[in-house]
Amino acid sequence: SGCGKTTVLRMIAGLDWPDAGDILIDGRSVLSLAPSDRGVALVFQQYALYPNMSVTENLRYPLRSMVVQRSEQDRRIAETASWLGISDLLERYPSALSGGEQQRVAIGRAMIRKPGIALLDEPLANLDPLLRLQTRAELKTMQRDLGITTVMVTHDQSEALAVSDQIAVMKNGRLAQVGTASDIYGQPETSFVASFIGDPPMNLIHGFGCDGDFCIDQHLRIAANRNVPDGPLEMGIRPESIRVSSIEQEGWHPAVAQLVEPQGHEVIATMRLGSTSFRVRTMAHPGLSARQGAFLQFDPGAMHFFSAASGNRITF
Repeated sequence: SGCGKTTVLRMIAGLDWPDAGDILIDGRSVLSLAPSDRGVALVFQQYALYPNMSVTENLRYPLRSMVVQRSEQDRRIAETASWLGISDLLERYPSALSGGEQQRVAIGRAMIRKPGIALLDEPLANLDPLLRLQTRAELKTMQRDLGITTVMVTHDQSEALAVSDQIAVMKNGRLAQVGTASDIYGQPETSFVASFIGDPPMNLIHGFGCDGDFCIDQHLRIAANRNVPDGPLEMGIRPESIRVSSIEQEGWHPAVAQLVEPQGHEVIATMRLGSTSFRVRTMAHPGLSARQGAFLQFDPGAMHFFSAASGNRITF
């Protein structure tokens, strides 16, 4: 929150101006262009529907300024309403719609004019969980079908991972990392991105390199199968990359479960190893319960290392 996501959208739309730098659309600077000349459509989080217009008229409104023939207007309205599942709401007014229905109308009003760029400011934030999943899938399908470049702000990382071609993770007004979902999740550039993305997020364990391995303390060494540099650092590992067993095996580490959270088909457990606690995701484990001992194995190929001072990724 407060890292500048909405400000970025407003600058692209021309509602705010950057203090420095440039904004290019199709390789052309748009800083001198009015918002109406940039070919963008902005969907605000609070809908901003016209209360005195029906759903049909709200959808029709942006087409009027484009001098679109009435028959084409009707076709686009019917098509857009079908995509968004609001065909039965066309004669209603915004006051008679739920929050989720209003949000769908707002998305439709932005997309119906087929802008060069659609800017969506948390478009699914006010939907209930089931409708959010459904609308998310519909939005992705509609965006691909129309071929409209879309910049979407969201706090929901699962939403970002599911919908995006590229993700920009922001912190304090700066881009922490830009990449595909697999880049962001699998190769985080900083410990911030590592600990921010994922549910549960990546575990970050403080320790130091010791003769090529990773040591949490002088007595607890985790094989890394690579030449880990000496000195203080953080080791990151995803919860699903730690295996759990009730049977002691060579190379596995004894730990104690502090908290076990059943999730149906899987279990998320908070484990304590020495003086360090972290989270593990494993298949439903009937024998695992709080305050019970277990044995852990860390996947060496899934370990990530970050500088303890800067938080930047260490490659070696």
